[in-house]
Amino acid sequence: MRPLSELADKIMVGIASAATHAYRDFGVPMLRNQNIREGKVDDSSLLFIDPKYEETHKNKRLKAGDVLTVRTGYPGLSAVVPKKYENAQCFTSLITRPKKDLLDADYLCAFINSPIGKRFILGAEAGGAQKNVNAGTLETLEVLLPPLEEQKKIAEILSTWDRAIENVKNLLNENERLMNGALQIIPNFSNKPNNRWTLSLLHELGHFSKGKGIAKDEIVESGSPCIRYADIYTKHHYVVKNFSSFISRESCENAKRIHKNDLLFAGSGETLEEIGKSVAFIGDEVAYTGGDTIVFSPLEIDAVFLSFLLNSPYGRRQIHTRGQGHTVVHVYSSDLESIEVIYPRIDEQKKISTALLAIDKTIEKLNQVKSLLVLQKRALVQKLVTGTIRVKV
Repeated sequence: MRPLSELADKIMVGIASAATHAYRDFGVPMLRNQNIREGKVDDSSLLFIDPKYEETHKNKRLKAGDVLTVRTGYPGLSAVVPKKYENAQCFTSLITRPKKDLLDADYLCAFINSPIGKRFILGAEAGGAQKNVNAGTLETLEVLLPPLEEQKKIAEILSTWDRAIENVKNLLNENERLMNGALQIIPNFSNKPNNRWTLSLLHELGHFSKGKGIAKDEIVESGSPCIRYADIYTKHHYVVKNFSSFISRESCENAKRIHKNDLLFAGSGETLEEIGKSVAFIGDEVAYTGGDTIVFSPLEIDAVFLSFLLNSPYGRRQIHTRGQGHTVVHVYSSDLESIEVIYPRIDEQKKISTALLAIDKTIEKLNQVKSLLVLQKRALVQKLVTGTIRVKV
């Protein structure tokens, strides 16, 4: 192990003086903390500064292979400067320029982002409410140093995981865009000529009832499945796939039983985004719901189709206008009764529901794969940078 100060030609802070007056539509790129992600530079919100202003800070210019480290907000988060940002600038982030004959930049980046690096950063934070890490602190970081070729091999192995994670993220983004696009489009089908879509008020399509019972202290580890109002906006999306809350047989007597094809609304929440979120119950099991939920039992309409429609921008806009309160926001069945619902024949509803559920299932699976890859990488980083696993070169 050697302190980073012995392994770097330079450890310094980027531009630390006010620069807003020098912002330009075009000019010299300036990376900020929000551009630094774990192991990569995200240039989606890149700023540019005036070249004349930049010239006064030419000693701060970045070089490809520098390691940028966030100082405040998420201190310690690090990324390597790619070639395209050679001679760019950064604002207040830490810049480490490794000695190329001793320390590989990608290995250093992985080391700082590893559990070892994070523990060091968290233990060395200075400041009050806004914690930060300074150059002097980073200089004292003790780096576990395998031979240079092994460092490069470790970085190469980890980059394989990074590419896999990035590929899954791209697939996830594509499916989320597909879902969002579909939810935007559904209401527009009713505007097509010769359509067979019907416009009704929600109360004309079924009847409302109130959830009841199920206090927080009634939740048990096993028993009869139930859905509390907070479960609707924290644990379920569109349909109830599984249960995470259970109540005893005694509690069931004071709770509201729900039935297949019921639609459950969150009647309260802390924000407008939370209240009125709905989820369809499509299971055959005996289940219950508690207070602050609103149950809608459709007559001749598919609850899954309704869930997608009412969770779409079309439905959410209507629900938001009905939310009441400030600290805690409420919505009532009397507010939901007048929501306008557009819908096709039941067979077409089910086709739409099936298609959207397939996209939702793909999104769920991709999230699981992404989480697994991230966990695998974390475990692998820990073993590689501590020498628990040695790499042959």
